[in-house]
This record gives sequence, C-alpha cells and structure tokens, in this order.
Amino acid sequence: MLCTKCGATIAEEHLYCPHCGVKAGTEPPAAQTPNMKKPMPFWFKLVTSLSVIALIVVTAGILFTEHLVDVIDDQLLALREHQIDKAYFDFTSKEFQRTTSFNQFKNFIEAYPVFENNQSAHFSQRSIEHNVATMKGQLTTQDHVKNPIEYKLTKEGGKWKILTIRLLKPSAIRNTKTSHLTDNLIDVVKGQLKEVQSHRLKEAYQHFSSDSFKEATPERAFEDFINRYPILSHQYTTSFHKPRIRNGIGSLSVILKSETLTAYVKYYFIHEDQSWKIWSMRVVSPSEDR
Repeated sequence: MLCTKCGATIAEEHLYCPHCGVKAGTEPPAAQTPNMKKPMPFWFKLVTSLSVIALIVVTAGILFTEHLVDVIDDQLLALREHQIDKAYFDFTSKEFQRTTSFNQFKNFIEAYPVFENNQSAHFSQRSIEHNVATMKGQLTTQDHVKNPIEYKLTKEGGKWKILTIRLLKPSAIRNTKTSHLTDNLIDVVKGQLKEVQSHRLKEAYQHFSSDSFKEATPERAFEDFINRYPILSHQYTTSFHKPRIRNGIGSLSVILKSETLTAYVKYYFIHEDQSWKIWSMRVVSPSEDR
C-alpha cells in the first residue's frame, strides 16, 4: 500500500507510514481553491465612507440638540395643560419677556389654538450659532394637522431659554378668537406713525415691520416711500376702518388728513415673534379701499 501523503510503501501490518507518520488509508486533504474575489471599486468605498460619516454627523447633531427640544417640549406640555403663565415665565428668555408682555403672549396663544391643542413637535433643521439655536420643523395638533414652525433659543444662566416663536405659515393656522385682537392692529399703526411723525424712520422700520416686509423693502426704500408721501409724517387726524383678521392675516384701512390733503393707506399684518407686524402698506385711492 502507498502512503496517500508522501507516496512511500507501507507494509500491510503497519498502521502508519514509516516516513511521514500519516495513518494508512487517510484521504489527502482537498485542494483549496484560491480566493478570486474582485476588490470593491474605489468609488464604492468612498461613497460608503462618506455615508457613514454623514450618518455619524447627523446622529451627533441630533443628540447634541436634544436638550433644546426638551425645553420646547416642556413649554408645549404647559400650554397643553393650559398653564400659560408657566409656559411664559419658566421657558422664555429675559429678552423675550422684555419685548413681549405676558398679555401679548397670552393673546398670541389664544389666537392660534395649535399651541394649546398641540400633540408633538419634530425638528428636522437644527443649528447653533453665536449662542443662538435655531430649530425648524413641524408642530402637530391632536387632530394631526402639521404646522411649520421655527423656534430660536438663547443660553441664559447656563440654561437654554426660548427667544422667539414663529409660525412660518400663519395662513394655515385656525383662528377662533380674533375679535378682540383687531385693536392690536391699530396699535401697531399708531406706533409706526408716531415714530414717522417724530422723524425716527429707523425705529418705525425696525420695530413695526415683519421679516417679510424687510426682505422685500430695504430700509432705504422705506425712507423713500415715507418721503414720497409727506402726509404720512404731517397728518393732523387719523381714522381707522375695517380692521380684520382672517386666516392669520390682518388688514386695516387708515385715512390720514392734513389741512389740504387726504390719504388712504392699506395695511396688511402677520403675526411674528408673538406680536402683529406690518407685512405690507400702500397708499390707495378710495375706490381701491374695499
């Protein structure tokens, strides 16, 4: 008998090969087929690596900003439980409270039932820059209506506090309590015209204009508009007509009179940062003011 490993002759009475020690009759090990697996292309490795890095960055960003979501969620819980005072005093910043009184905040919450009727908030866009965090996402009501919303938060005494709350599409929000809010529209126009009469055009522009107004009308263009219509800064009597709030948009007609002139001005408003701000204004003829 021949050894299956080394080929040496093994006598019949021997159980093992005298040369290599392999047991007689043992089958030789099967030859291993070489691994011919094709290596992954470089572009595939690169895309895979970038995807993993992006996933890590997104996950880290979400985890890093979860404590900001907690502040917003806690305020929404207070509003859901109709604790408006707690929602205001516990979770808003000093800057928020300086520019927005408790009554203004309460009116804002009452004007937009989405807050007291909230179910959850989800924020897909999160960023922190110069100690101000911006959170953009959707506020979902208990009847599953989604409302785009933006919060800004600032760090105060080591804790994050709400700096602004902005509904990004107020026309999509249901208003059920607006009859008592139209006086606020008149107050905005009174405040703007008072600054204009005092020739403080910068204050008139900055304090009473919405972000949309400022984006469409630079401060210089606003000053040119005021100078084009001197009655805006030299009126003797002012009367307010047809104040309305519909689908989150306010409107107001204003008649200005001087000794020799009369001007009709149409204002539109949106609710921004817990107060009504001017969205647009234009001088119109009486026939247009309907």
